[in-house]
Amino acid sequence: HASRPIFEAWMQKIPVAAFQNPALQGDLMHNTNGIELRLFNPRMNAHMIESLLQDTDRCRRLGLAGFRKA
Repeated sequence: HASRPIFEAWMQKIPVAAFQNPALQGDLMHNTNGIELRLFNPRMNAHMIESLLQDTDRCRRLGLAGFRKA
């Protein structure tokens, strides 16, 4: 299943960064339980990932929300 690694990360309270994917529709909520990356926009994706990594409170919050989803 394509979304299995996402749920495995959530079970460890790890926030996820994943590309938009129909298999994740309704599960991955941008800035709620992870970040949804954009196809063909590497600069924006890099910025979103760097921003997440620099904000430990946000990392914890997104990871916990993912854990609750899983």
